[in-house]
Amino acid sequence: MKQIQIILYCIGLLLYVRPAAGQTLNPEDIKQVKIQVTTPSGLEKQVNVASLLKNRLTQAVVLNGTGTTCSRFLLVCYIQELSSQVTPSTPSQYISELEVSCFIADRIEKTILQQGTFQIKGIAGSKEKAVMNAVGSIRSRDPQLKKLITQGKEKIVAYYRTQCRQLMKQIESDIRREHYEEAMLQLLSVPDIDTECHDYAIALTELIDELERQQITASLEEEEPDTEWVKDKTLY
Repeated sequence: MKQIQIILYCIGLLLYVRPAAGQTLNPEDIKQVKIQVTTPSGLEKQVNVASLLKNRLTQAVVLNGTGTTCSRFLLVCYIQELSSQVTPSTPSQYISELEVSCFIADRIEKTILQQGTFQIKGIAGSKEKAVMNAVGSIRSRDPQLKKLITQGKEKIVAYYRTQCRQLMKQIESDIRREHYEEAMLQLLSVPDIDTECHDYAIALTELIDELERQQITASLEEEEPDTEWVKDKTLY
C-alpha cells in the first residue's frame, strides 16, 4: 500500500507544471548543488601534495556551496609539469611550473559541464618541495576556481529544471529493475532547490529498503569514482 501511494504521488508530480517564473536562477539554489571532489591525478608519486590539493579544492567547493562525499557531479583535476629548472645560484634552487586542469563532470552521462586551466609555480631547495610550494599557492578563494564551480553549478541547476521528468522516470525504472546503486547515486545528487525534482526524489527514495539505502550510500562514499573518461575527452 505504501509503495502504491508513493507511486501515485510521483505521478502527480510528473503531471505538475511549475510556473515559468520558477525558472530564474537563484544564487541560493546554486549553493545547494552537491559536488564531489576526486583525488587529483598527476601526483601519484607525491601523496602529500595530492592530499593538499584535494583539501584546497574541497574548501573551494564548500565556500561556494555544498560539498559531499558522494555525487554524480565531480570536480576532477589533473596536474601536468610544464618545466623544472635548477638555478645556477648557491645553494641551488628548483623552479617548477605546473599546469592545473580542472573539470566539473557528470559521471553518469560522461560529459564535461565546465572546465578551466591555470598555471602555478613553486621555488624550493628540492624539486619535491618546489612542487609542494606550487600547489600550496592555490587558494580556496581563488577567483578562477570560484568561476569554474559556479558556472558548473548553474548548468546543473538548469539540467534539473529541464530534465526532471525524464530523469525521474529513469530512476523509477532502475528501482523497478532493482538497480538500486544506480538509482541511489542519482537520488543522492538531486539538489534541494525549488523544483519538483527534490520532492519526487524523496518519494522515490522511499521505494528502496532503508537498510539497503544505508549500505549503498556507505559503499558509494568509500569508493573513488572512475575519472579516466574525463582525460579521454580532453587534450590533457
